[in-house]
Amino acid sequence: MNKITYGLSNVAVWPILSTSDAGVPSYGTKIAIPGATEMSLDAEGSSDPFYADDQVYYQGVSNNGYTGSITFADIPKAFNQNVMGETVDANGAVIENANAQPKEFAIAFEFKGDVSKRRHVFYRCKATRPSVASSTKEDSISPNTQELSFSALPRLDDGTVKARCEETDTAYASWYGNSAPYASTPYTPTYKYTAVSPAGTENPSTEGWYERSGTGPDYVYTLSDDTEVDNGTTYYIRTVVES
Repeated sequence: MNKITYGLSNVAVWPILSTSDAGVPSYGTKIAIPGATEMSLDAEGSSDPFYADDQVYYQGVSNNGYTGSITFADIPKAFNQNVMGETVDANGAVIENANAQPKEFAIAFEFKGDVSKRRHVFYRCKATRPSVASSTKEDSISPNTQELSFSALPRLDDGTVKARCEETDTAYASWYGNSAPYASTPYTPTYKYTAVSPAGTENPSTEGWYERSGTGPDYVYTLSDDTEVDNGTTYYIRTVVES
C-alpha cells in the first residue's frame, strides 16, 4: 500500500448536496477549515494477477481511492452542521442526532513548504464522527487537536478520484473557486463534448449524456433529464481534455 504523510495548509471542503442519476455531484458553498496540521492517507485497491502459460499473463489493478485521516486544531461549526449533519437550536446549542447521515464532500489543500506549492483536490469523500478529547493544563500548554477519519472515493459519474496542480499551472488560480466559472465548486477539469451518434434507445439521464444550448463558442452543456431518446435532440458525452 502506498502511504503519504505530510504537513498541509489552506484546507477547504465543499458539501455534496445531491447526486444525479448519472452520478454527477452538485457541490454546496465552500467551507474553509484553518488550523490543519497533518494528513495521512492509504491508497485502497488491489492487484490481481491472471496466470496462463505458467506465468503472469495479465495483471489487473483496481483503484478504490484512499482512506486515512486529517488533523485540525479545531473543526469549525460550519463543517459539523453542513457535512456531519449536526443542528443548532434556538439557544445556540449544537445537537448531534444518531439518525443524521453525514454528507459526502470534496476537499482541497496544498503542501506547506513544497517548492512547487502543489494543490490537491479529492472530489468525493465521506467522514466519520471525530472523537471528543481534551486534557488538563500543566506547566506547559499543549494544544488539543481533532482528528477526522475519512475515505476518498471515485466519483460515480466518471471515476475521478483526485486532481493536483503546481503554482505554474493555469489551474492554480481557480483551484479554490476564486474565479469564474468555479464560483462554488472545487476545481473542474477542462472537458470536451462529443455528439452521441446514433443515440439508439438508451436512457440519456442514466447514461449521463448532456444537451447543448446557446451559441458557439459559448455553448452551455447541461445534464439531460430525458428518460427516453428524443430524436430531435443531439446528446453529448463528456470527457477530459488531455494535454
